[in-house]
Amino acid sequence: MILDNYTGLTLVSYPLNILIIFSFVITFIYASLNNFSQLIKIISNSNVLLIPFFFFIIYTSIVFVILLVDVLVARYFVIFTYFLLLVFSIYKFKNFKFFYKKKYNYFISRLKKIKNFEKIILFSFFTFYFLISILPISDADSLNYHSGFASIAIKNSNLNFLRNTEIIDFNFFFVGYGEIINFIGLSLGLDNFGSVINFSSIVLIFLYLLQNYRKNVSFVTISIISSPILISLISSQKNYLLPITLLSIIFLNIHKNNFRKQDL
Repeated sequence: MILDNYTGLTLVSYPLNILIIFSFVITFIYASLNNFSQLIKIISNSNVLLIPFFFFIIYTSIVFVILLVDVLVARYFVIFTYFLLLVFSIYKFKNFKFFYKKKYNYFISRLKKIKNFEKIILFSFFTFYFLISILPISDADSLNYHSGFASIAIKNSNLNFLRNTEIIDFNFFFVGYGEIINFIGLSLGLDNFGSVINFSSIVLIFLYLLQNYRKNVSFVTISIISSPILISLISSQKNYLLPITLLSIIFLNIHKNNFRKQDL
């Protein structure tokens, strides 16, 4: 079956939903980096990886504002954005020079310097977390309100149900800004969009370390991703890892700048 049913919503089934998720993520990253080449020239190379996430935060903020006005318009806006990203990426595919020439070759050269045994460990962990991220929703909080908020909003095409939160389910008092990411996913018929964003967060921290540090990158990365708590964080639709990753990178940049000043 191409389509499934989730609490009354029509969702895309495996493996098509995985294709849609990663096509959205990849095209969004490409559009962010391709359209803002001038911004890339201004900021340091160590922060280039943050650009797509910066614009993703802006995008989710726009969706959030539209959602407060009209749920149906917000849903159509998400769908329109996805198809617009696809068309743009296909049209601009020949200009895919930024990734291939500068960044792709650089990361490949850095990966080749990692020992084979460490590569196997890293690959095993990332494969494991990737498989967890694409599994259907299973934890109670995600089923209850992390995805429940978006599913009820889409089904009702409004947010009026929040007026009776204490009657429907008191857990909706815990609904926050992070649920907008789940709304984007469910608007596209994807029930595990949030967990894939969580997975991309640990990929981001690895790429950042690979780009900005020369020693012990694989050791530090393995120390981070071997934490058992990541299993529940990645499988959940609670978007907790992305802000943690971004804050960690910001503090790492501050530490690096202070360290360089002391050296001088």
